[in-house]
Amino acid sequence: MIWWVIAAIVLTGGAIVVIRRRSRGPFRALILLYRTPTLVQPEPLKAAAERAGVEIEVSGNALELSLLINGASLKVMQAPMTYGAPQLTAEQMAEQIPESRLREAILEHKSFASFFSPTPLEEERWNQVLISLGRVLAEYADDEALLLWRTDNNHCIRFSPEMREQLIAGQILELFAEGQGDEVMLVDPSDDRMAAAVAEARSRWPEFVEALGKGGDPELQIVKGPLGDGHNVEFMWIAVERVADDMIHGKLMSSPFKVRGMKQGDQVSLPVSELNDWAFFAESGPVGMFTEKIVRGG
Repeated sequence: MIWWVIAAIVLTGGAIVVIRRRSRGPFRALILLYRTPTLVQPEPLKAAAERAGVEIEVSGNALELSLLINGASLKVMQAPMTYGAPQLTAEQMAEQIPESRLREAILEHKSFASFFSPTPLEEERWNQVLISLGRVLAEYADDEALLLWRTDNNHCIRFSPEMREQLIAGQILELFAEGQGDEVMLVDPSDDRMAAAVAEARSRWPEFVEALGKGGDPELQIVKGPLGDGHNVEFMWIAVERVADDMIHGKLMSSPFKVRGMKQGDQVSLPVSELNDWAFFAESGPVGMFTEKIVRGG
């Protein structure tokens, strides 16, 4: 019970900061969402900064944490509860996010840490802070970390092994500029257009097989279908290497979000009967992407 009281106090204080900052420019914060109730601890954060080669001063404790990084002072507002309360619930935030994986992260997270500037920062300086902070958090965050959320432009990036490598390399701005990359946009499952698109992809499957037989770059001959770990399922793209015995074999091109034990680049297999889209490049241009056109609003 005490955690909820503390969290409410911390969050209320943070809300006041947001309200005051609105009149002086965008609220600059980098928010870390976690699957489990957790709090960023000072000593492990210092150790992560040392591994990342970033000079940082950390003071206070988990309930009142302050940082000095790149000459900028940051506060850390965090709590073992969903971000946004009491002003906005996770469900209300999720309603505003069309990208399904991000929406799932908002609904799934159980705690957050918001690293924010209590005083105005110019964009160039804030970007430098983000680069250093991103390197630190890549070293600090464990596998329960869901995503990083940049509030001043409302962009998010999901944690993955590839994302960590880019953060450590100081490429956080490029990651945010790219947006979500392998997005999965929400589509009504009862949408007749989607059902028709899947049916067309399956009925025209021989076209793909014929193109595959002519050779070419496997990464330009791709198929999408459901892959899972026994608990979660995601529709992901596969670079097809061969088709045999009604099975599609190839390399996973998507970066899984909820499916565990599977990563981009892994060898995977999918029954032909379960595919829901495909694409290849012909001399006349791209062929396929039946469902993708609907997902992207085409």
